[in-house]
Formats: sequence, structure tokens, C-alpha cells
Amino acid sequence: MIDMKSPEAIQTILAFVVPGLLLMFFRSQFLTGRGQKHSDALLSYFVISVVYLAATLPAFQWISQKQTGWGVVGWIVLVFGLPAIIGSLIGLATRKEFTRQLLRRLRINPVHPIAAAWDWKFGEMSGAYVLVTIKNGGPIAGYCGDASFISSDPGERDLYLEKVYEIDAEGTWQDAGQRSMLIKADEVRFVEFIIPQHEEGPSYGEETDSDASIPTHETIVDLR
Repeated sequence: MIDMKSPEAIQTILAFVVPGLLLMFFRSQFLTGRGQKHSDALLSYFVISVVYLAATLPAFQWISQKQTGWGVVGWIVLVFGLPAIIGSLIGLATRKEFTRQLLRRLRINPVHPIAAAWDWKFGEMSGAYVLVTIKNGGPIAGYCGDASFISSDPGERDLYLEKVYEIDAEGTWQDAGQRSMLIKADEVRFVEFIIPQHEEGPSYGEETDSDASIPTHETIVDLR
């Protein structure tokens, strides 16, 4: 009977679970919306770990022959470090849709790796003016940049705008000073993204030129 408390048994358990867990964890840092509970994903971790161990078996065999401290370092790198790097690279490639673009060139149309348009649009957006239409009011004009926050929780799509503008009767955007706004998820009907006429939009606390703040429309994403 295997002694589950022995160092060899612990190493075996770690080797058959941890690589898959770390690989999927670091991959998920670039994606949202399709995560599983660890208890439900345990089989997936095991399968991924088995595939990973099969691919790195020569390296594990070489390390097992080392009796010095370098063998321990190598084992830690293979079990913890390399899966983290591979998971990050896979997550980045998935986020940038490298694999999807390649498959589409081969006339294969896979399921999109990002579950929601909200995550896809905001995840790639470096900064844009937006018009947020809420359920019980008119549109809210604002700038969504690096100091803004967009929720990646599928159950709570709230939005924090680092800068908001006032819209006069003629539809012109007026600088409202140092004002920001938090918009709760249940208030949002849809968001209209607007192309700024200069490379970087105004950020919180900056003086802005009202003429340069007049944007042109790009697209509308309906969140209902």
C-alpha cells in the first residue's frame, strides 16, 4: 500500500495535479467567463498534467538522476515554473486570437475563446470615449481609459469611468471638471464606443480641449 505521507507520494501527487492547475490558472488570467470550480476541474488538471509530463518526461528522468540541490531546483522549475510560463503564453495567444486567426485561414471556424462581447471589447480597448445609456435616464458621456475599471465578473458588469462629460442641448460634450462615475450593472442598457480624434483621450484631472473632445461614432454593443 502506498504511503500517502511519504515524500515520493507527495511528489507524485504534485506532479500529476499541479502542472495542469498552474497552466490553467495562468491561462485564465487572460480570459474570463469560462472558469470552473477547482473541484469540477480536477479531472482536467489531471489530464493536462499527464500530457505535460509525457512531453517533459526526458527532462524529469534527467533531473531524477541528479543527487545535488540542482535536481531539486530543476524539479521545482518543471512542476511549478514551466507550467506557469506555458499557461501564460497560451493565454496570451488565445487573447490575441493567434490560433483562431490561423484556423480561420484554414476555413475552420472554432468557438470564440472569450465568452462575452463585453470582455472582448473592453479587454482590447486601450482608451475610448463612451456613451452609456442607462435604463432610467439619458446617455452618460465619459472617457474609459487606464484609470477606469471594467468588471470581468459575468454576474456583475459594472463600469467605472475615470472622466465624465456634460452634454448640452446641442449635443456638444462639455468638460465637467474632475468628475468620475460608477455605473452599476443593472442600470446599463447599452454602451456606444466612440473613436477619439487624437491618439490619447483626456484622463482624470487633466484640462481638456472641448473641441478635441468631440468624437466620432464607431459602434454600439447592446448589453440587454
